[in-house]
Amino acid sequence: TRLRTVVSRSSRDGCFKVELLASTDAAAAGEEPFVSAARATVVMANAYPTPPAPLPPLGETQVVPDPYAADALFHGPAFHLLRELRFGQGGSTSQLAPAAGTVPTGLLNQGLLDALLHGIPNDSPSQWIPEISNDLCQLPCALSEVTIHGPPPRSGSVRCEVRLEGLESDRRRVSYR
Repeated sequence: TRLRTVVSRSSRDGCFKVELLASTDAAAAGEEPFVSAARATVVMANAYPTPPAPLPPLGETQVVPDPYAADALFHGPAFHLLRELRFGQGGSTSQLAPAAGTVPTGLLNQGLLDALLHGIPNDSPSQWIPEISNDLCQLPCALSEVTIHGPPPRSGSVRCEVRLEGLESDRRRVSYR
């Protein structure tokens, strides 16, 4: 797969429209060789915004056995940043080690961004939403908004909080914060 990124200025100062295009097999048939894979509006600023208040504690939680060892997550060792995971009613609290994996840090520490999602019961969604069958696997498919409040952590420990917001109208997708 080949990727192409298209960036254009928006009508607002400091804003850019960004689109990620991915190659397809259609080029051999004479069709458009690239299709849109993702779109975003990127807002640049001179300073980081103030972070939001932390989410309230979950209340009673239970330690979850290591999801890597239990094969609950398919990630290889390069992505093993999760050090502790606790599930509660409709949410999780986890501790991540940003320096633990071998994924290149890049501008946003993409390995850490991926590990933020390791606190979701992807292979057993009924843990949080009984109406969803465990026949379905929940993998993130969209981000409605991302704000960056400082440089990405590269060492130490990072606490990650995930909260269930609810089931989307199609009854198959779930929203988290």
